[in-house]
Formats: sequence, C-alpha cells, structure tokens
Amino acid sequence: MQRLKNHQSLAILLGSILSIPAMGSALARLPGVSGTSPIQITTVPEEFTGSTLDGTSGVSALTSPACAGAAAMPAAEVIYTWVAQPPTGLHIDFTVTPANGFDTAIYVLAELDDGASCVIVADNFGPGIQEDIHLEELLVPGNRYYLYVDSAVGAQHAGDFHLLVWMFISVELQSFDID
Repeated sequence: MQRLKNHQSLAILLGSILSIPAMGSALARLPGVSGTSPIQITTVPEEFTGSTLDGTSGVSALTSPACAGAAAMPAAEVIYTWVAQPPTGLHIDFTVTPANGFDTAIYVLAELDDGASCVIVADNFGPGIQEDIHLEELLVPGNRYYLYVDSAVGAQHAGDFHLLVWMFISVELQSFDID
C-alpha cells in the first residue's frame, strides 16, 4: 500500500484535465483589436488565436500598486473581456503562448484602457516565452474585467499568439490508498 502525500501532484493533474478544450471547439483567427471592441470570453475552457499585428494601443503604462514595476506597454494589443461570475469568473486562468520571436506580456484591468486599474500582470521578458496568470479571489463578482495581450515596442513586440482560458481549482488531498 502506498500513500500519496504530494498535494501538488493532484493539483497539477486536475489543472491539466480542466485545461483540455471542449470537444468540437473551434479556434477562430482574430485580428488585433482596439479597446472599442474587446473579444468576449463566454465559456471556460475557451481557446483563441490572435495577432497584435495591425492592432492599436490603448494602454501605455500600468500604474496601479498591484502592477508596480511593470515595463511600459506602448505596443499594439488584443483585448478580451468577461464578467466575473461564480464559479468560473472568479477562479480563472490565462495562458498565452506566443509565436517564436514574439515577446508578449499579459495583464488584467478593471477598467478598459486604464492602466491605473491593473489587477495583475505577467511578463517573462523574452520572445517566445509563455505567459500565465492565475486569478483566484482577486475579482469582484458582477464586475467586467479586461485581459490584454500586449508588449513593449520593437521588432519582436508584435505577432501571433494562442490564448487558453481555463480554470484551475485547487484541492487538498487528505489521503490516498493504492491496493
């Protein structure tokens, strides 16, 4: 009999299962958009492909205390939006995988194009590096939020990407027996 005591293994396994896209879900090729037409996130999990090429920039700086120290973001961005509703809208994850050579940053704002309303930011500072955000109990139920796929200015700061919207629910395993 073996006893599994590693809570993280189960959490990783459940996170992997919950991140699998629904059967029959289609990936739509979306152009870069401005803040006047954010793309709606309607289900979890949901996948998008997108591009910041030919997009516009509505946010150039993230100035809230939650995002202190973030680099300037004057490049074109693609914006997604959702309303935080229990259970999925309050516990939500975003994974952005950029095309090779594209240096992305992702962040969530509480107000459209208002860097002072930044809730969280992820920037690994390198082209082709995946960005992840996990939001758990940082959001107010019923409020609309905006996810930005953005970057700084330069040759590697515009390009194509894949966005996975998913939900991770942490659980604590008390004990597990294998006979």
